[in-house]
Amino acid sequence: SSAISSAGNGDTITFTANITLGSNLPIIEKNLTFNGGNFTLSGNNVNRGLFVKSGSVAVNDLTIANAVA
Repeated sequence: SSAISSAGNGDTITFTANITLGSNLPIIEKNLTFNGGNFTLSGNNVNRGLFVKSGSVAVNDLTIANAVA
């Protein structure tokens, strides 16, 4: 979550491992690119995956699983 909070507009966030969320990620309100590296972002059946309120977001090679809306 700190990667999203500290990212600047137009930045790229690169996954280096699978992630299971313990809480919801911050709401995205900027242009970001997520390079998933074929890893998985799991909502752990209780958290949402990515919530894009505004901005343009590209998601590459990332599985978002077990997330809720």
